[in-house]
Amino acid sequence: IGFIFSAFGLFDGLTHSIYSYLYNNLGYTETKGTAFGPIWFYNTNVNISAIFGREAYILFGIFFIIHYIIIKNYFDLTWFSFTFIGAFFFVLFFKFLYQDIGSTKFLHTSITQGILFPSGHAFLSVIMAFIFYREITKKGRSKAYRNFVGSFMIFLVLINSLSRIFLNRHSIDDIIGGWSLAVIWLLISLCIYKLMKIFFLA
Repeated sequence: IGFIFSAFGLFDGLTHSIYSYLYNNLGYTETKGTAFGPIWFYNTNVNISAIFGREAYILFGIFFIIHYIIIKNYFDLTWFSFTFIGAFFFVLFFKFLYQDIGSTKFLHTSITQGILFPSGHAFLSVIMAFIFYREITKKGRSKAYRNFVGSFMIFLVLINSLSRIFLNRHSIDDIIGGWSLAVIWLLISLCIYKLMKIFFLA
């Protein structure tokens, strides 16, 4: 539902209100185009944005592949590889569908022209946060520990997505679309995991 709403631009009005508020209270960053706030605020958001960027995603994947090889968990390595590589092509497919044509997207016009729906950072942040949470909480950890890690992962996803708004790179539609699409892919991936357990570990 969230993806459908965002795909049709139902949050464009909210984006306009937020961007107007940011411009009126922070202004544009000097020498940095239409990003909001003073230069230190801009640099902070650039660094936060990089937490779940493409480079971080590649390093994240390499780390977990090596991890699974070292512990000789080839079953989870197979599932992780499918989820990790599949997620990349999954989001690219939707970015292709919603690429700009004459500055207008297929279903709605973004406030930020030239940036494709959905947000790749929002999408990748949910994918990485979920996999990281799943891996470090699956071995009999306490409920308090799981809640702490889960809350921290949600916090990272939120501040990363907010940084894309403060940098004026994405609209609210792009962010919610990225989150929603990531949840869809993770549900597909978990279904594949269950099928793998039935067929290969039965």
